[in-house]
Amino acid sequence: IHEVHGFTQADFSDEACFWLDAHTEMYVWYGSRSFGGLRILSHKYALEYAAYASEVRSKDVQVLEVVSGAEPQEFKWQFHAWKDPK
Repeated sequence: IHEVHGFTQADFSDEACFWLDAHTEMYVWYGSRSFGGLRILSHKYALEYAAYASEVRSKDVQVLEVVSGAEPQEFKWQFHAWKDPK
Protein backbone atom coordinates (compact mmCIF):
# COMPACT_ATOMS: atom_id res chain seq x y z
CA ILE A 1 0.00 0.00 0.00
CA HIS A 2 1.53 3.27 -1.06
CA GLU A 3 0.79 6.94 -0.78
CA VAL A 4 3.17 8.80 -3.04
CA HIS A 5 3.50 12.41 -4.16
CA GLY A 6 4.94 13.12 -7.60
CA PHE A 7 3.76 9.71 -8.73
CA THR A 8 3.79 8.78 -12.41
CA GLN A 9 2.35 5.93 -14.42
CA ALA A 10 5.79 4.32 -14.51
CA ASP A 11 5.69 3.92 -10.71
CA PHE A 12 2.80 1.44 -10.81
CA SER A 13 3.64 -2.18 -9.98
CA ASP A 14 1.32 -5.06 -10.85
CA GLU A 15 2.03 -6.66 -7.45
CA ALA A 16 0.96 -3.56 -5.50
CA CYS A 17 -2.03 -1.43 -4.65
CA PHE A 18 -2.00 2.37 -4.62
CA TRP A 19 -4.23 5.21 -3.50
CA LEU A 20 -4.83 8.35 -5.48
CA ASP A 21 -6.43 11.23 -3.62
CA ALA A 22 -7.94 13.38 -6.37
CA HIS A 23 -9.72 15.61 -3.81
CA THR A 24 -13.29 14.96 -5.02
CA GLU A 25 -12.66 11.24 -5.55
CA MET A 26 -10.28 8.79 -3.99
CA TYR A 27 -9.07 5.93 -6.17
CA VAL A 28 -7.72 2.60 -4.99
CA TRP A 29 -5.73 1.07 -7.85
CA TYR A 30 -5.16 -2.69 -7.83
CA GLY A 31 -2.27 -4.21 -9.74
CA SER A 32 -3.22 -7.24 -11.82
CA ARG A 33 -1.07 -9.51 -9.63
CA SER A 34 -1.96 -8.00 -6.24
CA PHE A 35 -3.52 -10.52 -3.90
CA GLY A 36 -6.88 -10.44 -2.09
CA GLY A 37 -5.62 -9.55 1.38
CA LEU A 38 -3.64 -6.58 0.09
CA ARG A 39 -6.65 -5.38 -1.88
CA ILE A 40 -8.90 -5.63 1.17
CA LEU A 41 -6.46 -3.68 3.36
CA SER A 42 -5.89 -1.06 0.66
CA HIS A 43 -9.60 -0.42 0.36
CA LYS A 44 -10.07 -0.39 4.15
CA TYR A 45 -7.28 2.16 4.66
CA ALA A 46 -8.54 4.28 1.77
CA LEU A 47 -11.95 4.49 3.45
CA GLU A 48 -10.30 5.43 6.76
CA TYR A 49 -8.19 8.08 5.04
CA ALA A 50 -11.24 9.51 3.25
CA ALA A 51 -13.11 9.69 6.58
CA TYR A 52 -10.14 11.45 8.20
CA ALA A 53 -9.78 13.87 5.28
CA SER A 54 -13.51 14.67 5.44
CA GLU A 55 -12.78 16.67 8.59
CA VAL A 56 -11.12 19.35 6.45
CA ARG A 57 -13.05 19.00 3.18
CA SER A 58 -16.25 17.58 1.71
CA LYS A 59 -17.69 14.49 3.31
CA ASP A 60 -18.89 13.33 -0.13
CA VAL A 61 -15.54 11.95 -1.35
CA GLN A 62 -16.13 8.69 -3.19
CA VAL A 63 -13.68 5.81 -2.88
CA LEU A 64 -13.51 4.16 -6.30
CA GLU A 65 -11.78 0.90 -7.17
CA VAL A 66 -9.61 0.75 -10.30
CA VAL A 67 -8.00 -2.38 -11.76
CA SER A 68 -4.79 -2.36 -13.79
CA GLY A 69 -5.59 -2.26 -17.49
CA ALA A 70 -9.17 -1.05 -16.96
CA GLU A 71 -8.50 2.48 -15.70
CA PRO A 72 -11.36 4.92 -16.36
CA GLN A 73 -10.58 8.13 -18.20
CA GLU A 74 -11.20 10.21 -15.07
CA PHE A 75 -8.38 8.30 -13.35
CA LYS A 76 -6.02 8.66 -16.31
CA TRP A 77 -6.59 12.43 -16.40
CA GLN A 78 -4.85 12.68 -13.02
CA PHE A 79 -1.52 11.81 -14.67
CA HIS A 80 0.48 13.87 -17.09
CA ALA A 81 0.97 11.96 -20.37
CA TRP A 82 -0.82 8.70 -19.43
CA LYS A 83 -0.13 6.12 -22.14
CA ASP A 84 -2.40 3.13 -22.71
CA PRO A 85 -0.65 -0.12 -23.63
CA LYS A 86 -0.80 -1.01 -27.30
